[in-house]
Amino acid sequence: MQETASLKSAHDPQAMSTATHCPYCAFQCGMRLLGPREQATVTGDATFPVNKGRLCIKGWTAPATLAHLERLLTPLARDASGTLVPVTWDEALMRVVQAFRDTQVRYGRDAVGIFGGGSLTNEKAYLLGKFARVALGTSCIDYNGRFCMSSAAADLLFPLAGESKALNVADWPDTAQICNCNGVSKGKIIGAVKAGHRSLESVCEATRAGTGCGSCKPRIQALLELASDDLVVNDPPYRVPVH
Repeated sequence: MQETASLKSAHDPQAMSTATHCPYCAFQCGMRLLGPREQATVTGDATFPVNKGRLCIKGWTAPATLAHLERLLTPLARDASGTLVPVTWDEALMRVVQAFRDTQVRYGRDAVGIFGGGSLTNEKAYLLGKFARVALGTSCIDYNGRFCMSSAAADLLFPLAGESKALNVADWPDTAQICNCNGVSKGKIIGAVKAGHRSLESVCEATRAGTGCGSCKPRIQALLELASDDLVVNDPPYRVPVH
């Protein structure tokens, strides 16, 4: 049995690969890495329930960052002359701790804030909240999506350059990709509306558009209004805070 297992691991790429997750969005698609860091290749993990072996362009190209010439493999910190020099992890972390302390002493507890993210597990998100409120004593903790997607969504929601509408989806071809997270085209969304899905929530559920980062929802809403001949069932308004 041991010899058979050894023989399989020597010839089966799946057995020699490392199971991991895509490092990008909140879907955390399953992938398998094979080979050394300098020549790593990636395949989708067919056993993972989220992506079932499929990956987007970000996932397929993720190994390119592992051996990039500008990738940092050790912490850097500025010395007395202002030059970045390698330091140990302990020294780097102590600098962060001291900076947090100095900032909070000078400006108050809420001067330090934390961004979480969709790639965190429920347990990690819980611990991050505890770290913010108990260890740091700050009330400033938020999801990074509000920060990274609000500008993109606002750009779509509000008129630009004097146009009467920021979205002119009627001129886009049916092949235009509306949802980059799930690869949903304009034609698929129009088809869902014509099939009877007359609310934003219903269209998103039928096509999976807008179920990733959510920044494409203004486009989906515009297509819904375009294709439904004014028979739209209005969901609660989708708004981006403007400060």
